[in-house]
Amino acid sequence: MTNAGLSGEMETRIDQQLRAVGVKQVRIHGSTWITQQIQENKRLRALVPRVYGIGDLSQILDERAYQQSQAVLEFMKEDLAKVVVTDAYQEAVDAINEHGFVLLIGEPAAGKTTIASLLAMAALDQWNSLVLKLDDPKSVVAHWNPHEPSQFIWVDDAFGVTQYEDSLVREWNHILANIRTMLSRGVKIVLTSRDYIYKRARQGLKDGVFPLLNESQVVIDVRDLSLYEKRQILYNHVKLGDQPMHFRSEIKPYLEGVASQARFIPEIARRLADPNFTKTLRVNEQELDQFVENRELWLQQLLEELDTHSKAALALIYMRNGQLESPINVQPSESDALGRLGSDLGQSRIALEALEGSFVLHSHANDGSVWQFRHPTIGDSYSAILAESHGLIDIFVQGSEPERLLRQVTCGYVGLENAVVVPSSLFPQMFLKLEELQSTQLHETSDPSDFWTRWRLLAFLSGRCSAGFLESYLERHPNLMVELTNCDQYHITSMEVSLAARLHEFDMLPRQLRERLVEKASKNLLEGEDCSALNDKGVQKLFTDEEMEDLLLRVREDLVPDLDDISDRWESRYPDGEDPEDFFQTLFELFDSLRNQFGDDKKIAEIIKREESQVRQ
Repeated sequence: MTNAGLSGEMETRIDQQLRAVGVKQVRIHGSTWITQQIQENKRLRALVPRVYGIGDLSQILDERAYQQSQAVLEFMKEDLAKVVVTDAYQEAVDAINEHGFVLLIGEPAAGKTTIASLLAMAALDQWNSLVLKLDDPKSVVAHWNPHEPSQFIWVDDAFGVTQYEDSLVREWNHILANIRTMLSRGVKIVLTSRDYIYKRARQGLKDGVFPLLNESQVVIDVRDLSLYEKRQILYNHVKLGDQPMHFRSEIKPYLEGVASQARFIPEIARRLADPNFTKTLRVNEQELDQFVENRELWLQQLLEELDTHSKAALALIYMRNGQLESPINVQPSESDALGRLGSDLGQSRIALEALEGSFVLHSHANDGSVWQFRHPTIGDSYSAILAESHGLIDIFVQGSEPERLLRQVTCGYVGLENAVVVPSSLFPQMFLKLEELQSTQLHETSDPSDFWTRWRLLAFLSGRCSAGFLESYLERHPNLMVELTNCDQYHITSMEVSLAARLHEFDMLPRQLRERLVEKASKNLLEGEDCSALNDKGVQKLFTDEEMEDLLLRVREDLVPDLDDISDRWESRYPDGEDPEDFFQTLFELFDSLRNQFGDDKKIAEIIKREESQVRQ
C-alpha cells in the first residue's frame, strides 16, 4: 500500500518481485485507492480527523458544508496535521452518535476545544449538519430551527470561560427542557467546561430536567491521556511547529522526560513548538521541568516581558471579556485605559497583528469577526497579573464596560477561582460602574433588555460580592430591600430570591422578609406553580430545618394526592400555538423534583409516573 501514484506497469513489476520471494497472494493499492476509501467512508474520516487537513477539503464535503466548515477550521487549520486520536476523542464520537450530546470536561488547555472542533468537522461530513458555534444558553434556543434536524450546536466554556458564572447555570436550567426536545428531534450538542467550573456548576444544574448529565458515558474527562498519547502529541507539535532545526535537535533528548511529566497537557506541546514561548527558555532538564510544572507562572512572566503596546492590546481584549469585535471601536473609557497603559488604539492594532497566532487569534464569530486570546490560559495569566497590581485593577475597572465587569470580577474575596478581586479601596469605583449599568429604578420593565440588565446585576450582587460590599451597596440603595419584599410571587426562583438567600447567609436579611419569602415558596409549591423549594439550593437556604420538614410533610399529604387536579389546571391554561414542551416545563420539573424527593415510595412514584404520562400524551 502506497500513497504514491501506481501505474499498471509498476503494479506488475511489484507483483512479480513479491511472488519471486514466496508471497502467494498479492494485492497492491496506490494513492487512487486510498483517496477513494477516504471519500467513501465517513466513519473513517470521523475516526481519523487528520484527513480533513489533507488536500482540498471540498473533495470530501459538499459546497454548503465546505463553506460552513471554514469558521470551524479557521482557528485549527494549522493543527489538523498535529491531531492525535485519543481515547477521549473516540469516547466523544461514540457519545455523540449514541446520545446526540456530549459534555467535555477537563483542566485548562487539556484539549477540550480541539475535540469539539473535530466533532464539528465530523458532523459536517457525516450528517451534512449546519454547524453553529454559540456563546450562551439563550443563543442555543434562539438559533434552534425545528425544521432543521441536522443542526450541530457547540458551546465552549458552557458555564463560564475562566470562572464559574451562576447566571449561566440558571440560564441552562431554564432551557434544559428545550434541549431535551432538540435532542429528540436529531440536534447534536457539544458542551465544554473546565473541570473546576463544572464541579461547581454541577451543584446548580437540575438533574431531573436533563438526566443525560447523570450518565457518565456522555461526561468525558479529557485529562486521561496515556503516555503514548502524550508522546505522540508532543512529537507532532515539535516536528510540525515553527521552531528552527537547531532547537528541535537540542530539545530532542529531553522530549521523553517532558511527555512523562504528570502536569503535561497538549498546550505545553504547542508552546514548545512556538518560538514566541521559548525565547528565554534554556534547554536543559531542570528548565524544561519548570516549563511544564510551573506552566502558569512561566506564561505570566512571558506576558510581563512583552512590550508596552502588546500588553495594552491584551488588556483591550481582556476588558472586552475575551471577545474584541473587529474592526475595533473603543469606548472613551477604554481609550483612556490604553493611554494610562502607555499606548493608543493605533499602536494596539499593530501589536495585535504581530501577536496573532501565538497569543491572539482573529476569527469569525456570530456573523462578524473578533480578536480573542489564542487560548483561555492567556486570559488566565493576564488575570493573575491584574490581581497582583492595584494600579492595573484600577485601570481595568475604569476602562471596562459595566456589563463585562459583572462576569470578570468579585467585589471582595468570595472564593471564586480565577476571578479578579476588586479590593475595598476600589469599591466606590464599582458603585459608580453598577449605577452606570442601570440608572433607572431597579424594576422589571416591558423592555427585555432592561429585564436582563437587572437580572445580571442581581446575579452579580448575589454571587460575586462580599458581605462588606453588600452592606455598603444597600446603604447607597435602600430601595433594593423594598424590591426584594415586593418580588413577584410567581418568580420565586428569580435573582431577587437568590440575593435574599445571600443576605440571609450574612445575617443581613430582615426576619419578616425571610418568613414572607418562605411562605411564598411553600404556597407556590403546594399549588403546583413552582418547585424551587424542592430543587433550588438558594431558595432552600431560606428555610429552617423545621420549616423544611413541615413543608415536605404537607407535600406528601396535600400536593401528591392532588396531582391530577394540578395537571388538569395546567392543561386548561395551555395557549394554542405555544410550544407545549416549553409551556409544561415547570410541571415536568415538579414531577422530576417529586420523584427525586419521594422516589423510594412506590405509591408516590406510581402516581407521578401516571400523571407525567398523561400530560405528555
